[in-house]
Formats: sequence, structure tokens, C-alpha cells
Amino acid sequence: NPAGAPPLGPGMARNLASRLSDAPVICMADADDLLHPRRLCLQLAEMTTTPRGAAVLLGTSFVRVPEGSTGHYTGWANGLDGRRVYLEQFREVTAIQPTWMMWRRHFEEIGAYPPDDAEGGVGTG
Repeated sequence: NPAGAPPLGPGMARNLASRLSDAPVICMADADDLLHPRRLCLQLAEMTTTPRGAAVLLGTSFVRVPEGSTGHYTGWANGLDGRRVYLEQFREVTAIQPTWMMWRRHFEEIGAYPPDDAEGGVGTG
């Protein structure tokens, strides 16, 4: 942002990062996240097992630090199977954003993050 301008929020920062990169996949992580050393390799390997045109949003399990800080939520999210991911999307976010990877083409087709996240709206991180 220009000096003195209000912050645009994490969604707009992610959109800018995606525009400045050229990889065929988009992978998200927040500034306070620690990634497993093999996360990107493992996710990319899984992504390449699906046809490139397939709409894939691949998330992973996660660990909270300090351990147990959100035990109920962590247990719920990490325990979802494919059926529950689909059904519980109407209850809560089932692909925890700092764990996901998707094809760039789909990220761009769906419009990336909306600009209203500076106001605490849809695109907040």
C-alpha cells in the first residue's frame, strides 16, 4: 500500500503474491505458519495425480502450536473424510486455508480473494 493508505488486508496480499508468481499451482500459508519440510513436495505430487483440468482444492492436516491450543477444532478438521468434507462445508470451512494448494488456473477463474477483506469481509485470512 502507498504510505498512509489503509491496509488492504491479507486477501489482497495473497492476490498480489499470486500475480507476481508464475507457478502452475497456488499454495497458501500465513506469516505465522510453520510448514512441514515436505509439505509442498507431497501436495504437488498428489496434485499431479489428478488431471490438470480437474477442479482440485487440496488441503492437509495440521498441528497447532502450542499443542492442544484448539484441540476440539483441530481434531474435527483433521478427522474429516471425503464425505464429511463435502457435507460439513455448510457448517465450517473444511479446507483450512493455510494448508491448501490448487491449480493457478482455477484460482484465477474463481476470481481470487474479494477486495472487501479490509473491512473484515469475505476475504479475511
